[in-house]
Amino acid sequence: SRVTAEMQATLIKRALSLTEEAGLRVKAVVCDGTSTNLSTMSLLGAKLSGDTLDGELKNSRNYFSTVEPGFVYRCKWNLVGTIEHWGHIHERTNTYDATFDVQAIKNEWKITSMKLEDVPKGIVKTSVRKF
Repeated sequence: SRVTAEMQATLIKRALSLTEEAGLRVKAVVCDGTSTNLSTMSLLGAKLSGDTLDGELKNSRNYFSTVEPGFVYRCKWNLVGTIEHWGHIHERTNTYDATFDVQAIKNEWKITSMKLEDVPKGIVKTSVRKF
C-alpha cells in the first residue's frame, strides 16, 4: 500500500511531538518536491507557491519547511571520438567525471545542475587512412 500525505503528516506531527517532549529542538522539516511531500507539507500548514514550499508549519512551535534538491549523483562515463585530417585519423577516448543535482519538478525528476569534476586527456590512437 502507498503512503499518503495524510499518513505522512500524522507521522511528522507525532515525531515533532516526541522530539519536543524529549527536550530536542527541531528547526526545519525538509523534503524533496514530490507531489505527496508537497501535499504533506500543505496539510501541516506550509504555503505552496507553484512547485515551491515556503512557510511555517502549524504546531506549538514554529517549524520551517522547505524543499531541497532530491539528490546528488556522481557519474563517470567514456566518450570515444575521431578526428581525420591530412590522410590520417586520431581516435581518442576521454573519461568524464561529473556531479549532478537532481530535483523533483512538476512530478518529474530533472537535472538542475552539473559540475565537471575531472576531464583528463584520454588515450589517443593514430592510424593512416586506407584508400
